[in-house]
Amino acid sequence: MRVGIATDVTSRGASSFSFYLRNLYEHLSKIAPSSAELVLTYNGRICERIPQENQPKAKIHASLYSLLSYFSITPLRLRKHKFDVIHVPHLAGGAPPPPSFFMTGTPIAATLHGVAPFAVPPQYYFDTRKARYLYRCLQAYFVFIHKMIKKRTDFLLITVSNSEKELLQHYLPVSERVRVIYHGVNHTKFQRIRNKAKAEAELLDRYKLKSPYIFHVSSYHPKKNVQTLLNAFYSLKRNSKVDVGLALAGHNPNMQKLVKRLKALGLEQDVRLLGYVPEEDLVKLYNCAELFAFPSLHESFGLPIIEAMACGTPVVASDSFAIPEVAGDAAVLVNPLDVDRLADAMINVLADDRLKADLSQRGKERARLFSWEKCAQEHLAIYEELENLS
Repeated sequence: MRVGIATDVTSRGASSFSFYLRNLYEHLSKIAPSSAELVLTYNGRICERIPQENQPKAKIHASLYSLLSYFSITPLRLRKHKFDVIHVPHLAGGAPPPPSFFMTGTPIAATLHGVAPFAVPPQYYFDTRKARYLYRCLQAYFVFIHKMIKKRTDFLLITVSNSEKELLQHYLPVSERVRVIYHGVNHTKFQRIRNKAKAEAELLDRYKLKSPYIFHVSSYHPKKNVQTLLNAFYSLKRNSKVDVGLALAGHNPNMQKLVKRLKALGLEQDVRLLGYVPEEDLVKLYNCAELFAFPSLHESFGLPIIEAMACGTPVVASDSFAIPEVAGDAAVLVNPLDVDRLADAMINVLADDRLKADLSQRGKERARLFSWEKCAQEHLAIYEELENLS
């Protein structure tokens, strides 16, 4: 069995998509039988490794020419390699695979990570009216293409939660051939660290971050609902005696609104904007936090929740879409648009040591249900199923 795995996602820079692809490929390589050949492709050409983010050819790939070639030349190149299965692992926003990919004559597995723009009110997903209008046009195109490929028997759609599968089948004319494969967590990295005092000292030195603090990590995309988190933190500081800071990790080029809101609330001294943090520091930030707050309006899976749980950190998160499915009973879940409920939930966890210990233990047990090894095994089974159609 020869499987072509498209790595074009890495041209978008560091993202949850490339993180998924790297972990999936790493664990597929470990478990794949000798009869299975996993071949990475970039823009239709075979490559030896997954390209690094933000390298020159990634910038070239983002050009209009490369975008057009992705829809035309790339499938023709893939056809020459005579794969038994092609995996397109980086679809989002309800997007189907380009119709030209079916010209390869090869069975296709496609991972569609979410349909958030269909499910979330546009003001919570797009920053500008122009972006909202353009996506409405794209949505019509997506529906049309999904309708075209709905009855193909050589195509399987993969999504990352049962909640997202229901949304897919509600908003798009997809077939019943949708499989759910959960993401995993790297338990050798995301786990309880032994020397917490040393980690706290390193965070103080590197980020000027003092304990205790509430932690949040995301892209600061509007759907991540960071503005509501800031408002809830302001309420917490105003209405309780809890002495705690807020640490926000992640980066988005359009952070002006966030900084403006921080200043308006007078929280500059209480909130640390850490920017992008490497994975080893992310583990320390989870471990040293009093709790992890994640009031996202929509998640197709919600990987940071599981990472925090694997580190033994109590979680307060939203009760919307896939988050209850993934978190189970191991987190405090609240309406993500209710500032007072979110503030009260954080205060209750911070003030109750028994509740914190209980959430920590339940979270670690919950996180054990998710692994990249299991994720890779289920992908391999889909490849084998599609190969039998060839």
